[in-house]
Amino acid sequence: MDLSGVEFIDSSGLAALIDFGTVMRDRNLTWSLCALRSVARPLRILDEHMGRLIVDDIGDAVASVRGNDGR
Repeated sequence: MDLSGVEFIDSSGLAALIDFGTVMRDRNLTWSLCALRSVARPLRILDEHMGRLIVDDIGDAVASVRGNDGR
């Protein structure tokens, strides 16, 4: 998910992302989040699992979802 252009996210946006992350985890689906520090920091604080999914740029996000097999 590319949120690299988002500079601010309120509590309802944070809650929606955490809910989305929970659904993805429950369904064993792989995803990653590219976000600026202003969005990434509160997510890392609120949800430890989500914090491990956040990367600095979209290339890293795509690579983390594709994994080592290149798919």
